[in-house]
Amino acid sequence: MPRLGIAKEFLAEYAKLQKPVQKAVDAAIAKFREHTHAGLHLEKLNNAKDPRIRTIRINDFYRGVVLAPDSGDEFLLLTVLPHDEAIAYATSRRFTVNQALGVLEVRDQRGLDAIEPTLREAAKGSPRQLFAHVKDADLKRLGIDSHLLPLVRLLSTEEHLEALANLLPAAQYDVLVALAAGYTPEEVWSEISAYLPAGTRPTEVDTEDISAAIARTPDRFAMVSGPEELTQILKHPFDAWRIFLHPAQREIAYRSSYSGPTLVTGGAGTGKTVTALHRAVFLARRAAAPASVLLTTFTRNLADALDHQLALLTDEPEVRERIEVLNVDRLAHRVFSEAYGRQPDIVDPRELRQLWEKAAASSGFNAVFLEREWVQVILAQGLREPAQYLTARRHGRGKALRADQRLAVWEAIRHVTDTLRQLGQHTHLQLADEAARLLAERPVRPYRHVIVDEGQDLHPAQWRLLSHAAARGPDDLFISPRPTPPTPPTPGMPPRRGGAVW
Repeated sequence: MPRLGIAKEFLAEYAKLQKPVQKAVDAAIAKFREHTHAGLHLEKLNNAKDPRIRTIRINDFYRGVVLAPDSGDEFLLLTVLPHDEAIAYATSRRFTVNQALGVLEVRDQRGLDAIEPTLREAAKGSPRQLFAHVKDADLKRLGIDSHLLPLVRLLSTEEHLEALANLLPAAQYDVLVALAAGYTPEEVWSEISAYLPAGTRPTEVDTEDISAAIARTPDRFAMVSGPEELTQILKHPFDAWRIFLHPAQREIAYRSSYSGPTLVTGGAGTGKTVTALHRAVFLARRAAAPASVLLTTFTRNLADALDHQLALLTDEPEVRERIEVLNVDRLAHRVFSEAYGRQPDIVDPRELRQLWEKAAASSGFNAVFLEREWVQVILAQGLREPAQYLTARRHGRGKALRADQRLAVWEAIRHVTDTLRQLGQHTHLQLADEAARLLAERPVRPYRHVIVDEGQDLHPAQWRLLSHAAARGPDDLFISPRPTPPTPPTPGMPPRRGGAVW
């Protein structure tokens, strides 16, 4: 009887499917367990970049993608997608075993083939080679695939390397980024080898042994022990993601304590949200009072998704009552309401636009410029007086302003904020700024721990609110944003001490 493995990517796609399609997937898997390949329509694709890739028919519109072994009876269900997307995925990907780490990797071979002529042409006119200082032997020792070495040797700038971010296997891309940043091969190996699960560091790698590679890659793939386990996994796909916690991620989520605010970073699909959820549960189990942990994010929809996922992760009533899931705007509303005994009145965006246009007409400045100056400089830095604005940094705001121009801008913006105050109205960011001030004045903060998921879109005023929601101390802030291009720090953003990074 064949043994089936599943990929984390498959679970993510399965969870999105409509119920009839999920039932069709279940039926296909049941046939697979019976080893009735004819019933599965296990098909080889002539133009696939990996000869071991197969597709299986789910229904008239969906297909599954399977990695089939050259020999043996272990199969890996990679994903299930609409027909054309499944064919595109199956024909473009190539799966290999990392020759240094022994983990199973995937690369977009078709994408790499497409970009190679452009890199080759760019290399002709470049006086430098990005990895001229690194020997081929060192690249191979760090896990760079021999077939990729010619492409790596074409890279002449960091921008060219960044263009490969979504095409190369993650581990190999990380190696190249570290080498390009000036790390020695020994330093790079020390970093990447730490991500292997305990007891799985290979002394010798068989690049043809897919089964062993899967065992070394629990963050992305897992073999299913039997029908009962598979049924439970498919019943709650997100719940099953717990088996995909990478040892390094588990270490972050279950570390006994951090000295202060902790920033956890990682690319898409690296498990930041799941790690944040595990951290919330871990801290809640140690807490003594209800609502000790705030799990928050940018929008209400994201918060609702977190709440649903949290319910799948733990069914312990005492743990759930110690975790409150709110998006940042709802937290600001609550703080305001508790302080003033009434709900805040949020200004209509159309009415706000009219206020800015009126201020622009009387000041000579553009309405968009005034609003962005208010949001990106004045609100961002929590400026209360014109003297503060005169000396404030305006990074990224374009043309510099003289002192008299800054005073004119301040007056124009003040007319808008005074009107809002007279109307008793706020913007969401104003509300966050006010709520942050109110919490800062409280002798007791509402939470012991604040965990922030998808925090990359939060405004500094919202960060100030979250930083005041828990008392300063160990484990006060745990932040998992999606990576964004680096920018200089903005006053009001959380400090990055005690951080853990993967």
